[in-house]
Amino acid sequence: MAKEQEVNSDSVLESLGIKAKLSSPEHPILDMPTSPQEAHDSVARVTFEARIGDMLHPQNKRPRDRIFTFNLTGLRSALSSKWEKSTKKVHSRLHNILEESMITADVYFQKDDVTYFFILSDIDLSMAQLKMQVIAQDMRMAIAGTNEPSLITVQDVQVSWPKQVKLQDTPSKDDVIRTMLSTEDTHRQFLYNQAQENSAGQLFADVKFIYRPMLAVRTRVISTYICIPIKPNGHGGYFSGYEMLGAHPSIDNIFELDSLTQEAVNNELETLIHSNLRSLLALPVHFETLASHRRQQYLTRARELFENHTNRIVYELVGVPDHIPQSRMLEFTAALKPHCRAIMARFPPTHGAFESYRSVGLHAVGVDLYSPNKTEKAMLKTLEQFIDHAHQTQLRTYAHGIHSISLYTSAVCAGFDYLDGYALSSVVDKAKDITSFSYDMIYQGIHDKNTARSVTAKE
Repeated sequence: MAKEQEVNSDSVLESLGIKAKLSSPEHPILDMPTSPQEAHDSVARVTFEARIGDMLHPQNKRPRDRIFTFNLTGLRSALSSKWEKSTKKVHSRLHNILEESMITADVYFQKDDVTYFFILSDIDLSMAQLKMQVIAQDMRMAIAGTNEPSLITVQDVQVSWPKQVKLQDTPSKDDVIRTMLSTEDTHRQFLYNQAQENSAGQLFADVKFIYRPMLAVRTRVISTYICIPIKPNGHGGYFSGYEMLGAHPSIDNIFELDSLTQEAVNNELETLIHSNLRSLLALPVHFETLASHRRQQYLTRARELFENHTNRIVYELVGVPDHIPQSRMLEFTAALKPHCRAIMARFPPTHGAFESYRSVGLHAVGVDLYSPNKTEKAMLKTLEQFIDHAHQTQLRTYAHGIHSISLYTSAVCAGFDYLDGYALSSVVDKAKDITSFSYDMIYQGIHDKNTARSVTAKE
């Protein structure tokens, strides 16, 4: 059986373009490495091959291992003649993203300059596909500053007994949705209709949760991880936060999403405590949840979940209407305060009336700069206007969606206290411990990012 398994695994590896190495005393499977990177690559290859063999074993104890491949041919084409000069820095940046995003039991192997293979450990298919999409998006944004899918393509690798290998671009469900939906607006309308027709359980069946590290600028420490619900959008990417509910979500659906997020944060907090990790967790709660008949239900559950660990929880109040009365804001902060360490509030970028919020118990006020339709020049103007109004009331400030070096520099110079986004760190599946932040991390791979942007712009 061992011999048969070896033949099958070799056949699969050859189908993936990986020529099996024969081991002997004269030709060991691991040659003496000439550099630390070569040593890492050799070990990664052997580990990958061993896991392929385990997956093909009839008594496989990891039936839910998933194999994927990334192809960087589009990125190489975009960089054209500059690829050779920048390839080492590009891969160094990609390796850092992978180290941040993958757990210990996951395996990745760089086959060549444009091909990566992955094995995700004991995970359901939809979650594995979503994880790969998130990592690929992080890579595209970090290197090219755009989420153009053709730069880095993702494929499922389906291996069936004994040696058949099939590569599939996207899940069949996404293929069906893509055929049905021709534009983003139509897709949003589809999700809205789906929300009205389906039960809450069906609407939120494929919602997953990721975490975005937030940097405290003055102390240069990442101590808070923001929980973000995400849902596949049918185009190889995902909806983030409340946009998955459509343009006109019901109060009940908003409450359900807030409740799911609260449960996810509690599970993550238990993991942090069990692992003796000290970081804080932040989670969004929508204005409509606290302003509706669902408020008491939400707060009762918050008390049950966080009663003994309120010092580890930060709430972010979102969806706040412009010119909300001070008394109303005080009502919300007073309701949340017993269940958390601090409360932040996210406002529209054009909001300017912060005077009345100075004494309502808010730790910080913030803005989300992420917008695929805004130029960076417009975002810089938004930063300046927002910070001017907030500083007049001596409130702390934060900004989501810092995705470029110029936005980061402008936000720091403007005086923002907390920042997050692709320019600082990738999203992760699990919150990590408190870590110090080096300015060198911001410039890591920045040359490659600017090079890719200029090439893309020319095209």
